[in-house]
Amino acid sequence: MDFEKLVNCLESLIVPELEARARSLRGGPHFDEVRVTSQHQADRLHAIVIACHPKWSTDPCEHLTFTITICDEKWLSARADVSWDQIFRTGTSAGYVKPEGRGRMRKIATERDVCSFMEDWRILAARFDQAAAKGHPSARLLRFLRGAPRDIEAALRGGK
Repeated sequence: MDFEKLVNCLESLIVPELEARARSLRGGPHFDEVRVTSQHQADRLHAIVIACHPKWSTDPCEHLTFTITICDEKWLSARADVSWDQIFRTGTSAGYVKPEGRGRMRKIATERDVCSFMEDWRILAARFDQAAAKGHPSARLLRFLRGAPRDIEAALRGGK
């Protein structure tokens, strides 16, 4: 299997499912923009992404993302990740990545390897669905991002 064949194979399996998720999230209570993209990031690097911008965020660079990365550096491989993120900006401390689920980089040489990757993908797709249904990262992270002081009383009670 070569790089382009792997990209085409995973696109045919994943993009329709992400499009279905995007349709169900659009117009819902949590996100005002939902996009699915599939594009080359570099010569031997491809990304398939669903990115959801939350209604509560005033920053257009803040998203819940489900990213599938396909690369061909030393060998063909793929990985899936789910995270809340805000793009880091040069010259500022703004930006964060809060993982909701991380897959492992899987070496892909055969159709059986693609099937194994898709099993991992389905587990992470369920995590994406859970995060999307919730509509926001943890309250602790949101407080931190907004510069709120740590809740000392909760910390003393054993909470975070």
